Amino acid sequence: MKTLYGDIRMKIDPGTQHDDKKKISNYGVQKLPPNHHSKGNQYVTLKVVIPKKLSEKQRKAMEMFREVEAKPAN
Repeated sequence: MKTLYGDIRMKIDPGTQHDDKKKISNYGVQKLPPNHHSKGNQYVTLKVVIPKKLSEKQRKAMEMFREVEAKPAN
């Protein structure tokens, strides 16, 4: 992910939904005096993209996932 200070790696939590917001601490704009030694936070809005076309292998994987999700939990 690109920030004001270069690229970083960011962990995306399971269950993340489209338009969820995530805070990246200390990667925002430099603060003004008297706190000019610290930086603010950068916020990102996550855009989840679902493919419009799936390969046969991807389609089978999605079918297996659907079957597992449809089974009642013990």
